[in-house]
Amino acid sequence: TTQSGGANNQGTVFKINSSGTFTVLHNFDGTDGAGPTGTLIETPDGNLYGTTASGGPDNHGTVFEITHGGTVTSLYSFHQTDGGEPVAGLIQVTDGNLYGTTSVGGSSNQGTIFSITPGGTLTTLHNFGSGEGYDALAPLVQGTDGSFYGTTSRGGNGFPADGTVFNLS
Repeated sequence: TTQSGGANNQGTVFKINSSGTFTVLHNFDGTDGAGPTGTLIETPDGNLYGTTASGGPDNHGTVFEITHGGTVTSLYSFHQTDGGEPVAGLIQVTDGNLYGTTSVGGSSNQGTIFSITPGGTLTTLHNFGSGEGYDALAPLVQGTDGSFYGTTSRGGNGFPADGTVFNLS
């Protein structure tokens, strides 16, 4: 992905084949998201999933699906109250759902941890607060114990409050 540029200067999804041919699969236009972030993931259904940092109806970012042919489906648009700016990307785990974080929004406006079904049903699993960290910028990891692990770039109890390592069971 590119975070900016493309036909609308809102970012693109592209592919490069093994012989070096570059093809833009999708130009974001703001209504379907803007500023794609993180790495796309390919799921067993053969489609790719990703996030945009902004854009969508409320301009707080989106979760999208894209086929290898370039057809984009917006699965979810964030509304700030349920999170915003999902900049870390997604993971898919054994239950088949996608999981990610937002860097802002939620009940404390300090980000969230969420799950989303491939059909687009979002569930907020956790709202960050500054004592436990906020502004998650890296993808989650699922441990062998089934818990999710991640980091935040801000907050925590020390001084300076430069982030935390967290787990969510």
